[in-house]
Amino acid sequence: MKKLIYCLLFLCVLICVLLNLFANKIIFHPRAQYAPHRLAVEEITFKTKSGADIHGVYVAPAQYMDTILLFHGNAVNITYYEDFAEVYSKRGYGILIFDYRGFGKSEGKITAGNIYEDSIAAVEYLLKEKKTAPSNIILWGHSFGNAPAIETALRLKDYSFKALVLQSPFTNIPQMAGALLGGAYKPDSTLQTIIIGALYAVLFDKRYDNLAKIKKVKLPLFIAYTKQDMIIPWQMSEALANAAPEGSLKFLSPLGKHENFDWLEKEAIDFLSKSP
Repeated sequence: MKKLIYCLLFLCVLICVLLNLFANKIIFHPRAQYAPHRLAVEEITFKTKSGADIHGVYVAPAQYMDTILLFHGNAVNITYYEDFAEVYSKRGYGILIFDYRGFGKSEGKITAGNIYEDSIAAVEYLLKEKKTAPSNIILWGHSFGNAPAIETALRLKDYSFKALVLQSPFTNIPQMAGALLGGAYKPDSTLQTIIIGALYAVLFDKRYDNLAKIKKVKLPLFIAYTKQDMIIPWQMSEALANAAPEGSLKFLSPLGKHENFDWLEKEAIDFLSKSP
């Protein structure tokens, strides 16, 4: 009997490990296709701690203005954020948008660990190569990019960054998968509870648990989400916003698509102008 139990436990562990390895292909959808830039940007390359070459674009800030470091979403690359760069660069903000490994012109393969290493390297590039003070850096996560944005804020907690902006954030990957498989975001339903519980076991190093991490953020925090989001349920974004530290600003828009930025522009500018 004991041998049977041990065999079943071993089989469960083996299945979890194999599914975890396969999860990279399910979670990440790198887009390498690269479109020409409309804007006058500086194309940059910087190295990660492990030596990977990361590609990005940079627009210098106007005098006394801050720089936005954008962590982009899944299934896209930096050329999909020209509208974002255009809007905020016209307002004087500096812009740095980079591609994680496997996206755009960045070399290597994206993994749960690599995405964080790439993000830290982007901050170090601003600090060292562009001589940008931490107090002049705004961390901005969009969609999946909220995960590396939050993790970067926590790993570099000794840096006094200007602010952290989370646009259309998710709580964690198991709950996101549960919402997709269950047809809606209903974390209290029996079906989704079972799905989420199973995924927590399988995705032991790929949970991207923003919900658990958000409470530890010490930066000025702005969370924006829209009721018209067809990718990440706005109720999920709101659950994350409700778990944020006291004093964080949240904005729920009645209009605006997941991939657009105009619906939060006014509120984001107001927030950033009031941040110390």
